[in-house]
Amino acid sequence: MVRLHHDREWFLDVMEVLPRAFSHLDQWPANVRSQGSESVLFDWAFAGDGALGEDLGNYLPDSVFDLFVPAADLPGYAARAYDAYLYGLRESGSRVDERLVRLGVCASVVKYDWLTAAMLARAREVQRDYGGERAVTAELRYRERGLALAFLAGWAAEARVLAPQVGFPEAPSGR
Repeated sequence: MVRLHHDREWFLDVMEVLPRAFSHLDQWPANVRSQGSESVLFDWAFAGDGALGEDLGNYLPDSVFDLFVPAADLPGYAARAYDAYLYGLRESGSRVDERLVRLGVCASVVKYDWLTAAMLARAREVQRDYGGERAVTAELRYRERGLALAFLAGWAAEARVLAPQVGFPEAPSGR
């Protein structure tokens, strides 16, 4: 996460230049309703211009950070969601380079640059679930978020490798 903070401007530059799509930009479990194979997104207040893959880069970590999905499930959950995202792009006729989509997902980790510092600053506070309705143990909150942040550090590393492959400069901290 220290490297992510160091490379913050580089990640933001990458996100700004990636192929664009109309995006939800607040996709997380509380804004999704599903029945069978059908899903609907709610709360489009932040919708607008986003990088391809950016919505996944928000939805997946927030699913863990807000305790909807156990951190141990994140790798498999992320892989299935990414495959479904690519399937949807292909079904819609998109021919975008898959590496650019993957880079959008991975580089969107920059959105969580603030979280480590905020967690440390609030470590002594009572921990609550999303919405503040029930207390959760600090052990649970920090274990789940720590595992998710470690997963996101992997995304950041993947973004640093992918970016030069598709024409971006290397990250300041290198690969």
